[in-house]
Amino acid sequence: MNYNIVNKRYVGNKDCHQTLLDIANFPVDETITINCDGIIEVNPFNTLVISNALKQHHRNYNNLRFDKRMDGSYLEFIGFYRNCGFDNGDRINDFAYKQGRYISITPINLYTGTSFENDYDNIDSEANKMASMLGFDRDLRNYIIYCFTEMIRNVFEHSGTNRVYVCAQYWPLHQLVEIAIADMGCGIKSVMSKMFKGGELNILKLSMFPGISARSNYGWFNDDNAYKNSGYGLYITKELALAYDGSFMLCSGNYVLNYHNKGNGCGKTSYNGTAIAIRFSTDVKRDFTKVRQEIVSKAEKLSLQREDAIHKASRSSGGQI
Repeated sequence: MNYNIVNKRYVGNKDCHQTLLDIANFPVDETITINCDGIIEVNPFNTLVISNALKQHHRNYNNLRFDKRMDGSYLEFIGFYRNCGFDNGDRINDFAYKQGRYISITPINLYTGTSFENDYDNIDSEANKMASMLGFDRDLRNYIIYCFTEMIRNVFEHSGTNRVYVCAQYWPLHQLVEIAIADMGCGIKSVMSKMFKGGELNILKLSMFPGISARSNYGWFNDDNAYKNSGYGLYITKELALAYDGSFMLCSGNYVLNYHNKGNGCGKTSYNGTAIAIRFSTDVKRDFTKVRQEIVSKAEKLSLQREDAIHKASRSSGGQI
């Protein structure tokens, strides 16, 4: 079987989500030859989730091959083939240091094997390192650190896996940044359906509501511990993306949610795990601390609409550390 991956342009990631649906329906009893000639624009989210899906299929059935693999292309340098399970050597890191302002697909191990506090410190350290690779001034850097920290913590606390994958790109010409964070864990439906009723799409939407957390870590820490989670991370990160004239996308299981200032939407896909794309404009100047405080206040008021929500954001989500 021959399969052509198509990604014409970013427009809604429609090509990407169709590709994920196609991969989920690949036959398991014949060789599948992948052709990447149809990939015109390499985006962090598309590259990361498609390579994760191909990697998972390849691990399970060992029946993938690449036709006309684009060695020396940006697709290679961003780590696409390597993440699929086809190692192309060490040129990725060499290229990264020369070009800058992007992060190739990078796996991060979440557990230190010592203590929860050290695990969280490790997440903070990785988030700072990733933000430093993208550069920018203090406010934008603090915003990027927040995005990485909150989303990686979500994986650590909810996914049931010990590894998260990140990828990012800055396009100076468009004054635009995209951050992609994905895991290959149990997915949002698996976690939340044990506590909340409703179909998969409704559960995915509920995960975006402030104060809703399916796996609280309150039993791990003292009352004043900064790392206690409160279910505000997804909502605050989404609202921050909109404040920076960007967009937020959440993909898990059979659905994808899109949020942007021109309206929200949802679509069908197939991804075993959870993946997030955050886009924002570097041309929008904001006082990050002030904007976050305003969003937290709004979120805490909104949480009062549900009795089962936590009505106060954690110190880390609320910016008190």
